[in-house]
Formats: sequence, C-alpha cells, structure tokens
Amino acid sequence: MKIKLNEMPEVLENEDVEAEADIEIFAWLVADGDAVKQGDEILEAMFDKTSVKITAPADGTIKILVEEGEIVSGDDVVAEIA
Repeated sequence: MKIKLNEMPEVLENEDVEAEADIEIFAWLVADGDAVKQGDEILEAMFDKTSVKITAPADGTIKILVEEGEIVSGDDVVAEIA
C-alpha cells in the first residue's frame, strides 16, 4: 500500500491542503522496516505551519521512501506498507 499524504484522513480534514501543497516530513515516528498496525502513529508532517501526526492505514511492514526534513507534495508517495 502506497502512502500519499493527501489521501490520509488527518490531512484531508484540513480543507486548505491541495495535491500541490508543500508538506515537510518533520519526523518519522517509526523506523524503516518496522512492523506497524493500522492506526499506529507513523509520521509527523508540517504544512501551513500546522503539525499533523499521520497514522498507518493498514497493518504491515513500513518502507520509508522520503527522509526527515524533505519537502513533498501531497501526491508524492512517502512510504509503503507491505
């Protein structure tokens, strides 16, 4: 499962976020290769001076594709869960 920030409920709740929005990967709360369960907090992201904690959409093993401090758009795939 690919994780795109603009598809996550925590981001969708903010009506100001668009697919092209600049989102900073502030902190990963898990390490690459960790097992996660649906609902676990996995990432803290910042956009429009707002910090949002992103939760895992499914159970599995996370593969982090984007490092902390990088700026991405909402359409970018930042991680995968297999």
